[in-house]
Amino acid sequence: MGSLDQQQLIDEMNGEGLQVPPDIEPVEFLMAIYRDPRQPMNRRMKAAIEAAQYRQPKLGVIATTNLSGHDFAALLDRAIERSNGVRVVKALPQPE
Repeated sequence: MGSLDQQQLIDEMNGEGLQVPPDIEPVEFLMAIYRDPRQPMNRRMKAAIEAAQYRQPKLGVIATTNLSGHDFAALLDRAIERSNGVRVVKALPQPE
């Protein structure tokens, strides 16, 4: 194997020869790596893992409420006060 062949092999192993436009976005660059079958599998896996967080939506919870000019703590205190005055009726099951 000549030195030119060795250098070409080293360049391929280092990802040289990957054709991407100079103005490519980072996620698109990662996608180009994980889609390139000439790249080693460990490099493709790392690129896929990094790109996944930007390609897949994350689920989240958002609570909305109408506080009507009151702060949350004041409304919570009022709700606690109302629940303290609740009477609990103990009912026994009726025989059938």
